[in-house]
Amino acid sequence: MTANSAAETLRERWKNLPVEPGYFDDCILHPINYIAQENYERKLYCFECEEIVFNDGKGEEIWKTSGSGFMDALPKQVSVMIKKGKHRLS
Repeated sequence: MTANSAAETLRERWKNLPVEPGYFDDCILHPINYIAQENYERKLYCFECEEIVFNDGKGEEIWKTSGSGFMDALPKQVSVMIKKGKHRLS
C-alpha cells in the first residue's frame, strides 16, 4: 500500500463521532496519548483532540486530523498519537 492510498483509506474511514460526549466522562485527559500498532483492526473514538496523527509501521506520518471523530476500523500496523484529547478503543 502506498502512502497516498493509506492516507486515503484513513480519510475515508474517519467519520463523525456517533456517541454523546458523556461516553468520554471517565477518560483521562493526557497531554499526549500513544496507541501502538496491532495486527488487527480496532474501533477508535476521539473527543476534542488538538491533533490526531496516524503513523505507519515505520513511524512515518500517514495522515493527521483534529477534533472529534470515529474510525470503525483502524487499520492493522497503524499507530496513533493523540495530543490533548480523550480517546477510547474497542
